[in-house]
Amino acid sequence: MDFSQAVKGLENGANIDLNVLKEPRGVNRVLQFIISILAALFLYSYEGKISIQYCVDRTLELTYSYPFRISTLAKNATCNGTIHKIELFEDDGFSIYAEYFLYISIASVLFCVVLMFIYVKMTSAYETDNRYPLGDFIGTMVLAVFWLFCSAAWSHGLSFLKVTTSPKVLLRTLKNIDSGDVFKFSSVKTASYFGLNVSALLGCLSFFLWAADLWFLYKETPWFQGGRSEAVGSPA
Repeated sequence: MDFSQAVKGLENGANIDLNVLKEPRGVNRVLQFIISILAALFLYSYEGKISIQYCVDRTLELTYSYPFRISTLAKNATCNGTIHKIELFEDDGFSIYAEYFLYISIASVLFCVVLMFIYVKMTSAYETDNRYPLGDFIGTMVLAVFWLFCSAAWSHGLSFLKVTTSPKVLLRTLKNIDSGDVFKFSSVKTASYFGLNVSALLGCLSFFLWAADLWFLYKETPWFQGGRSEAVGSPA
């Protein structure tokens, strides 16, 4: 049995219609689902490290991850018998941007799952009941707007995070913390921001995917169908 026959057997046995996944709205839903998951994973799985060299040969490591509340990062450093608490950050303003981005990603994944189920399992209802295409169009429009705002907000928050955790800024902060000659902070190293950069790029891509999908969904709504029927039925 070849692949096409296997698909037909699955469709008949499960009473589903996979042909919709070949249409633009079905393809877009699959892409949106994948991109939303990847955006959430790259953001949530990221782990940043700050390595601080002090007291000539000692190293202090601070690790941070989602939701990037870095004001909680604090460790004691001991140099020549003197203990000093290292606190580098005061502001967590960008953590809310990361949370907003992740919430929209998860909401998009759930929305795609529900819509794909309706597409393949309730094809007849979607094509005959105007409430389904209208709900699909409105929900997609709302999420497209949310993706625009959350992508812009997270890009801003990421830029702020990069500046705040940059070695130059951190070394300047450490020198201000040091109140005497006991502590000597010589260098600061930070982790790559590759994962967070990818999440921001995927957020922008998600906005374009959701916005582009609106045209195909609009053609399924009674607004477009009614206008087309009037155009067809109008006298020459």
